Amino acid sequence: MAQSPRQPDEKLVAHTIGAHLAYLEALITWERALHATSCDLCRPRNASMDDLARFAEQAEAEKERRRAAFRDLSTELGYVPIGEGTALPAEPLGCPCDPLDSTESGSSAS
Repeated sequence: MAQSPRQPDEKLVAHTIGAHLAYLEALITWERALHATSCDLCRPRNASMDDLARFAEQAEAEKERRRAAFRDLSTELGYVPIGEGTALPAEPLGCPCDPLDSTESGSSAS
């Protein structure tokens, strides 16, 4: 008799998909933190370079923690599940320094 393929643990699949999204959110936060340290237009005026560097270091550590959690769950599951129906949160309006950004901050047609 042929054996039926093992059904994946649905809780593990859901946790793995959630961990993947958490990792991607942390990656975006880290990239924004790095950008803020190098962009005069995007740098918060009330933050020192030391504050920004510290935030970027903390964001990188969190990104790595979440990446490791996602990797471990994927390894336990045996594959990377497809997170159909899941999406990252909507991005805020574009960066004023992005030449490809089609939004024009602060302008209105009146």
